[in-house]
Amino acid sequence: MKHREFVFIGDSAPIIDEKENAQFLLLFQKAILCSLEKRKLLTYEQKERCIKELAKAQPYAEYSDTDERSDSRAGKI
Repeated sequence: MKHREFVFIGDSAPIIDEKENAQFLLLFQKAILCSLEKRKLLTYEQKERCIKELAKAQPYAEYSDTDERSDSRAGKI
Protein backbone atom coordinates (compact mmCIF):
# COMPACT_ATOMS: atom_id res chain seq x y z
CA MET A 1 0.00 0.00 0.00
CA LYS A 2 1.31 3.42 -0.92
CA HIS A 3 2.36 5.66 1.96
CA ARG A 4 0.37 8.89 2.05
CA GLU A 5 0.88 12.06 4.03
CA PHE A 6 -1.88 14.47 4.91
CA VAL A 7 -1.45 18.15 5.68
CA PHE A 8 -3.52 19.77 8.43
CA ILE A 9 -5.19 22.91 7.04
CA GLY A 10 -6.36 24.33 10.35
CA ASP A 11 -10.05 23.49 10.29
CA SER A 12 -11.33 21.26 13.04
CA ALA A 13 -12.66 17.88 11.99
CA PRO A 14 -16.45 17.68 11.98
CA ILE A 15 -18.07 15.70 14.76
CA ILE A 16 -19.99 12.73 13.44
CA ASP A 17 -23.36 12.91 15.15
CA GLU A 18 -25.31 9.67 15.36
CA LYS A 19 -28.66 11.33 14.59
CA GLU A 20 -27.45 13.33 11.60
CA ASN A 21 -25.24 10.63 10.12
CA ALA A 22 -27.07 7.46 11.13
CA GLN A 23 -27.55 6.26 7.56
CA PHE A 24 -23.87 6.82 6.75
CA LEU A 25 -22.75 4.98 9.88
CA LEU A 26 -25.04 2.03 9.15
CA LEU A 27 -23.83 1.73 5.56
CA PHE A 28 -20.20 2.10 6.66
CA GLN A 29 -20.61 -0.71 9.19
CA LYS A 30 -22.41 -2.82 6.59
CA ALA A 31 -19.50 -2.29 4.16
CA ILE A 32 -17.08 -3.53 6.81
CA LEU A 33 -19.20 -6.64 7.36
CA CYS A 34 -19.36 -7.28 3.61
CA SER A 35 -15.59 -6.97 3.44
CA LEU A 36 -15.20 -9.50 6.25
CA GLU A 37 -17.54 -11.88 4.45
CA LYS A 38 -15.61 -11.50 1.21
CA ARG A 39 -12.37 -12.33 3.04
CA LYS A 40 -14.10 -15.44 4.47
CA LEU A 41 -13.88 -14.16 8.05
CA LEU A 42 -17.69 -14.14 8.39
CA THR A 43 -20.35 -16.36 6.90
CA TYR A 44 -23.29 -14.89 5.02
CA GLU A 45 -25.60 -15.75 7.92
CA GLN A 46 -23.30 -14.09 10.47
CA LYS A 47 -23.15 -10.94 8.34
CA GLU A 48 -26.93 -10.80 7.98
CA ARG A 49 -27.45 -11.26 11.72
CA CYS A 50 -24.99 -8.46 12.46
CA ILE A 51 -26.71 -6.13 10.00
CA LYS A 52 -30.07 -6.77 11.65
CA GLU A 53 -28.58 -6.06 15.08
CA LEU A 54 -26.98 -2.84 13.80
CA ALA A 55 -30.31 -1.70 12.35
CA LYS A 56 -31.97 -2.29 15.74
CA ALA A 57 -29.23 -0.41 17.58
CA GLN A 58 -29.47 2.65 15.32
CA PRO A 59 -33.09 3.80 15.39
CA TYR A 60 -32.32 6.93 13.35
CA ALA A 61 -31.02 5.01 10.32
CA GLU A 62 -33.36 3.88 7.61
CA TYR A 63 -32.48 0.30 6.76
CA SER A 64 -34.25 -1.42 3.92
CA ASP A 65 -34.00 -4.85 2.38
CA THR A 66 -33.52 -3.23 -1.04
CA ASP A 67 -29.87 -2.69 -0.03
CA GLU A 68 -29.49 -6.45 -0.20
CA ARG A 69 -29.94 -6.43 -3.98
CA SER A 70 -26.39 -5.20 -4.38
CA ASP A 71 -25.14 -8.11 -2.28
CA SER A 72 -22.72 -10.48 -3.97
CA ARG A 73 -25.12 -13.38 -3.34
CA ALA A 74 -28.09 -11.64 -4.95
CA GLY A 75 -29.43 -13.70 -7.79
CA LYS A 76 -27.78 -16.91 -6.67
CA ILE A 77 -30.06 -19.84 -5.95
